[in-house]
Amino acid sequence: MIKIPLSIIVPAYNCTAWIGECLDSVLRQLPENCELIVVDDGSNDGTQNLLATFEGRHPNLKIIYNQHRGPSGARNTGIEAAGGEYLSFLDCDDCLREDFDHFLTERKDVKVELTPSEKRTYMSISKALTSDFESIFYVDMVTSCFLEFYTGKEGELEIQPGGTDFFGDAREKLVKDICKEDAERIHKSLSKNNLMQWISQEETETLSFCRQKNGELEPCILQTIKTRSSDNHHIVIGVRPE
Repeated sequence: MIKIPLSIIVPAYNCTAWIGECLDSVLRQLPENCELIVVDDGSNDGTQNLLATFEGRHPNLKIIYNQHRGPSGARNTGIEAAGGEYLSFLDCDDCLREDFDHFLTERKDVKVELTPSEKRTYMSISKALTSDFESIFYVDMVTSCFLEFYTGKEGELEIQPGGTDFFGDAREKLVKDICKEDAERIHKSLSKNNLMQWISQEETETLSFCRQKNGELEPCILQTIKTRSSDNHHIVIGVRPE
């Protein structure tokens, strides 16, 4: 049985504003032979939908969904599920220090295998929203279900869950205000066959278009966002002013 030297446990409850940055800070540095366990403590604010976007981004990421028991109960659930020789706890509104992986290598009693740097170069959904993307769509290409993320009035991460037909509802919403000269091109570009091709590409796909806003034409960008996920059936698309 392969030994796991370290388990990092994160209890989460109603924390859509912070959990993305918290998990990003861990996944950027989590050694390949260590594990991250996130225990959702019965959230009802969209946290569970956000956690779903992180699934599959690390071979040793575990997400557990609990009924609400409080932070101590969530930590105990994490401890029960942990396989690490050592345990570390991180609150959902905190971030892991950037040199944490190097700190681990200095601990000779913790035998870690650092994640190759090329696997850390991804933009998370929560980070993308702070990089001028006004809305982001996380699309399951198998079911056509999607989540829409956007920045709230106070700068918080908001989620519009429950989308069941990206190629109907969301695509029509995306092209609704696009000028006639660009609408057909963008609509075709967002076809299922085309998006499947985008998933297989290493490079980012970027499309320019103009939309009507307050009676004027506004130049915009539609762009794929590369995440750490390596699966071939999800795609992340962002929209922002140019």
